[in-house]
Amino acid sequence: MLSNFENELLFFGVEDLNPDYVERCEKLGIKYRFVRKDQFLFPFKLYRILKSYYDLIINHSLPVVPILTNALGKRQTPFILIEHASIALKRKKDIKWTQAAVKSAAHLVYLTEANLREAAQTFELSHESSSVIKNGIDLSIFHSESKSEELHIVSHGRLTGVKKLELLLRAIQMLEHKANNIKVTIAGDGEERPKLMRQAAEYGISNIVDFPGMLKEKEISSLLSKAHIYVNCSQIESMSTSLVQAMASGVACVVSNIEGNTSLISHEENGLLFESGDSQALAAQIDRLIDDPELIRNLGSNVRLFAEKHLDAKLMQDKYFHLATQFTS
Repeated sequence: MLSNFENELLFFGVEDLNPDYVERCEKLGIKYRFVRKDQFLFPFKLYRILKSYYDLIINHSLPVVPILTNALGKRQTPFILIEHASIALKRKKDIKWTQAAVKSAAHLVYLTEANLREAAQTFELSHESSSVIKNGIDLSIFHSESKSEELHIVSHGRLTGVKKLELLLRAIQMLEHKANNIKVTIAGDGEERPKLMRQAAEYGISNIVDFPGMLKEKEISSLLSKAHIYVNCSQIESMSTSLVQAMASGVACVVSNIEGNTSLISHEENGLLFESGDSQALAAQIDRLIDDPELIRNLGSNVRLFAEKHLDAKLMQDKYFHLATQFTS
């Protein structure tokens, strides 16, 4: 959190508040609230809270922008909007909310240079009102451990259609001749999980593919620490938290060549890229790593160094602190 500020975190969602967030807030002594996101009462509950006096509001949720602007009214309280989604992921109403934010927000933060360029062209953002701050991670939580002889491939995150994890299942099916030495874990929950489990059975690989469900941060750290390969098949991505976690864990990363991934992974330098949507290309890159343990080690070492240099949470915190002081001093 931002030092020299009195911080308060406001969480909201359909599901229960993540216990990891509660534990971290209590450990850091940060006041927090949680608002259940229901169909009718949520906007009114949120409106009442935002009517309180704050010196600065940092907002991570685009749909909250109309509620926020109404709650602030004519008050001069500045707010910063952090844009997590690329234009390609936005619905029509998301575009309208972004247009409203461009007019009312003190500043807009984007996670990648590509997303900022895209938004600047679409919404005519000025250089002074927007910037790029990459997501950071607590590097002390994620690390690498000694690996087993059995090759462990991991993917984790929200299991939605845009993640295209059926590509990974097809790729593993193509590598069936090497299945005796492969273990696959697809962690996370979402509407695609039952479908993916059925596909694994249909492809005859359910004996080597595990679906453990949603994991806590410590469990994700443990999973990644023992993994050889991390796979991200996303069709559209802004900046994947699961990819950042894998990078911090020193895992060799094989990712689709979309802008959100290529802002972090350079082919054959700190990971491998494959053509988005092409399961054969993915299988070829995985096969390449299976046959070259030295490449796995080199890519894992390089990607950890990249994370230390560019993705440390302390770097992100310093940038947000500098930004916040511009609107509160």
